[in-house]
Amino acid sequence: MARTLESQPEAATHWSTRDMAKACGLSQSSISRIWRAFSLAPHRAESFKLSRDPLFIQKVRDIVGLYLDPPDRALVLCVDEKSQIQALDRTAPQLSLRPGQIERRTHDDVRHGTTSLFAALDTKSGELIVGVRASTFFPGKCPGDLLEAWIIPASTPQPYAVDGTAPKFSS
Repeated sequence: MARTLESQPEAATHWSTRDMAKACGLSQSSISRIWRAFSLAPHRAESFKLSRDPLFIQKVRDIVGLYLDPPDRALVLCVDEKSQIQALDRTAPQLSLRPGQIERRTHDDVRHGTTSLFAALDTKSGELIVGVRASTFFPGKCPGDLLEAWIIPASTPQPYAVDGTAPKFSS
């Protein structure tokens, strides 16, 4: 275990079970069991980025404070988006699974452009507001559900506007 955590093989970026087994004189399955027992996965890596903004801590406190203790009569939404989702369709229908035959589908598809998915959580009520917006599409080929606009509940304080992908409140 110490060798896994504290060293790196000569000609590789991380240990494999085979390389570690050779280096330690154990079997590959023994190395695999040890790694599993200690939740070690040298082949996996995660990345992170620290903000260089000198006001980052203050901004985080302001946002969290807004969620925890919003001003009177304020609507606080936590909004996120997943943009540039490809709207694809198969060129032929999928053939279903049957006894003795696996599910089959064509390898090619027809592009219908891209779309963006938006979600806003009302932090007070827990209501989730969802919207889908067509970003680009090919005329006559865009499925109708991609053109659905933001759904804004009647209880939302006015005035309210959506400008491109940026929701705006004006006071």
